[in-house]
Amino acid sequence: MNTSIPNSAIESNNSGIWYDGWNGIRIANTALKNIDEHRGYFSRKATIINRTSTFFQGFFYHEIIRRFGGMPYIKKIYNPEEEIDLTRLSYQATVEEIATDLDSPAKLLPKDSSNSVAATNMDIKKHY
Repeated sequence: MNTSIPNSAIESNNSGIWYDGWNGIRIANTALKNIDEHRGYFSRKATIINRTSTFFQGFFYHEIIRRFGGMPYIKKIYNPEEEIDLTRLSYQATVEEIATDLDSPAKLLPKDSSNSVAATNMDIKKHY
């Protein structure tokens, strides 16, 4: 079974999602790595940055798999010279990873929906 992404899919109208999505995941992973190294300096802000980065990691994966199907779920930063051999997950397995990522930031959302930002955040969480 061939699980590679056809070049025509990447070069289509979805190319922005492909490149921007993986770039967003890389940025989220970088933030998560760096925040763990500096957690003691600003713990409350570190928690918010951690949960926000985790949310965006899940969000970008969601955008990618909507168009391309299951993907390897990368939660670390790879060095350019590092050998990378990742298994492509099924669509369902990728969705389960996304759900795990979105549950963590959802716990930080305010319960008071009288605030319009909180209400919007809770609506977003319900859709994922």
